[in-house]
Amino acid sequence: MRDDKRGHIPAGLAPILQRLNLAESSWLRQVSIFRRSGIRAVGDGALCQQYAHHCGQQRCRYPKH
Repeated sequence: MRDDKRGHIPAGLAPILQRLNLAESSWLRQVSIFRRSGIRAVGDGALCQQYAHHCGQQRCRYPKH
């Protein structure tokens, strides 16, 4: 993608998982169960709960480790 286009990610920027301080193996394990379990968000419990309420849901389902 050209650097003058919307959505361009600078080449010097660290990879997203590194910037979010997430281990690749745990991220892959968590996202692999998203579709089967109906999980739509991963992250801090309170923020996931806010997201659930925003989506009109009562609670947020958390992935099992």
